[in-house]
Formats: sequence, structure tokens, C-alpha cells
Amino acid sequence: MASRPEVAAVAATAEGGTAISLRGLAKRYGRTQALDDVSLEIEPGQFVTLLGPSGSGKTTLLQAIAGFVDPDAGSVLAGGMDITTLPAHRREIGLVFQHYALFPHLTVEQNIAYSLRVRGTAKQHRHELVQRFLDMVEMSDLGSRMPDELSGGQRQRVALARALVFEPKVVLLDEALSALDRKLRQSLQFTIKRIQRDIGATFIHVTHDQDEALAMSDVIVLMRAGSIEQVGTPADLYDHPVSPFAAAFMGEANLVEVTRVEGDALEHPGSRQRFGASHRLVPVPDVGAFEPLLCVRPEAIRLTADGGRDCLTGVLTAGVFMGDHWRYNVDIGTQSLVIKDFSSRTAQVEVGQQVQLELPRYDVPLFVPADPNRARVGVST
Repeated sequence: MASRPEVAAVAATAEGGTAISLRGLAKRYGRTQALDDVSLEIEPGQFVTLLGPSGSGKTTLLQAIAGFVDPDAGSVLAGGMDITTLPAHRREIGLVFQHYALFPHLTVEQNIAYSLRVRGTAKQHRHELVQRFLDMVEMSDLGSRMPDELSGGQRQRVALARALVFEPKVVLLDEALSALDRKLRQSLQFTIKRIQRDIGATFIHVTHDQDEALAMSDVIVLMRAGSIEQVGTPADLYDHPVSPFAAAFMGEANLVEVTRVEGDALEHPGSRQRFGASHRLVPVPDVGAFEPLLCVRPEAIRLTADGGRDCLTGVLTAGVFMGDHWRYNVDIGTQSLVIKDFSSRTAQVEVGQQVQLELPRYDVPLFVPADPNRARVGVST
């Protein structure tokens, strides 16, 4: 059993060192390896998002931090103290769930005050804290309402205030915005980020929504098949993906097959066209054989009807107006590329027209097998 000083140490995680340290975590469910030797350091005051597709291990990892899952191996440390075996209710960690989990028979104020009552907080101080966090989530006039009198967005604000009112140093959000419509979700993203910045707590957020991760995070942890694929700032993951998976999952990416590389001159195998694009080699370990793949974001390609000899030539197969940009599909041989044109509100080309694509003249990733012997096609530089 943990002693009260141990709980106090958990509550003080932001006072020095790392807020949360994960060391070699592993968890298996039958034949499924949910976590596979996961190690991660989370600094105090960071907003960290665990991002990945279903089955990537992000929720299991969050539950291991919360104390709802016992890892088969490895350890969880908070503020340098090992809390791997500490029960969830002793970890002093705030939790916000996807489906609110409010007490239906308690008012908004009573829901928020519940954790303070359990901790024996004095009534006057309890009232002051509840009012402070009602103000913080912009619900100061709704404290007397019952949960069934609130909208989904309001209920999630109450759940957030309840998780914060006892002033934890670490707050976990498990798909907290996924049940809301797009407009509410975007509004709450800014509210949560503002609150996190104001109170200085460490937030660890699970989502599969890339836009949400980009908008809210200081650091994104991209997960795949129980392991960490890449860790970095949103800009790092978007501009410098370490693998085709990271490139494709973090925003849209055209992965253009390349068979030859001579300086900045490339060749597309499907159409046998030569084209130019400034690039940098990114070796990808632990994968099967694959042809080199040039990663080009849709907004980085310029579509033109009269480009130069370094352009790729294709046929426009679709053009859709998206409000702030045109979205085009262009077939190059058997491959279809996506282009986003923010330069005009009117379409510059028509479906069925032959067009040329000018690729960037800055370094874009070219993924190659780390082991040259596993490349299906030779690459020279």
C-alpha cells in the first residue's frame, strides 16, 4: 500500500524533473501485443498527444499511466517516483473521458465539487475552487443545472472542470472531444489549450484526429502497432516524417514512386517520366522491400498547363472547390496524386485536360530502405 507521502510526491510531479517517464512498457492481450517496449519522457507543462490509428496502443498507454492497466513489463514514473503498482485513485491524476461520466443526480457544481468532498476540502475553499473552475470553462451561470439540461459541449466542459478542480499536475484526456460535432470540437480545442497554458499542468491527450493533434499539441507521439513511430512537434512530424506511415498518417501526402535518382533528377516508374525535385534521403529500418517513395504534400505541388521539362505530366481527373482552396486529382500513369491549390478561387484547368505538376525546390523526404539490399530498385545519389 502506498503511503500519503507517496501520493504527495505524485501530486508534485511538475516541481522538478520529468512529469511522466515510461520505461520499457509492454502489455499483451492474448496474441495481441498492445504495447511493445514503449519508453517516453514527458516534461512538466507540456501538452502531449498520443496519436495513431485504432489498435496502435495509444489508449492502452494512457490507461497504464492512469493506473487502469497493469503492464506486463516496464515501469511508470511520476516526478521520478515509480507509481507502476500504485492504484489509480492514489495517483492524483485528472481524467477526462469521451462520454463525460457525470453523476446524473448531481448539479453541475456538485459534480465539480465531488472530488474535493472526497478529499475532505473545507466547504468554503471547496466553493471558491468550484467557482474558479466554472469561470475557467465559461460556465459560471450554469452551476445549478443538472447534466441532462446541458448540451454535449457543456457536459464536456463540466467534466474538464471536475478533472482540474483538485489541481492535479497531470491531466489525461481520453478521446475527450470525439463525441462532439466539428464546430464544438474546434471551440473546445482552443478552450482546453488556453486552460492548460494558464494552469501549467501537463496534459496527455489521446486522439486519432490529426487536425486535433496539430492544433493542440506541443509534442505528438505517433504510435503504430504498440510501438512509438515518431515523437516531435507538430511541425517536425509534418515536415520531417521518418517513414511512409508517418507521412501518410500525419496529414495528406503523395507518396510518389521513384526508380532512379541522379542528383535532383528523378524518374517515375509508371509513366517513365523524368522530373526534378529537391530531396533528402530518409532511410526506413525494419520494413520489407519497397521502391523509393518521394513524399510530397498536396499544397507543395504547383499545377500548371504549361510547365517546364522538369515537371510531371498527367491528366486532371477531378476538381472540387473546398472553400479556401481547390482540390485536384491528377493521374500520372497508374498513380493518382492530390493537389491543393490555394492561389485562386476559380478553377485554372478543366477535368480531362493534360496538366503539368511542378514539384518543390526544397528538401522533401525520399524514403529508402535502410538496408540497400532490400530495395527492389537501386538508388544512386
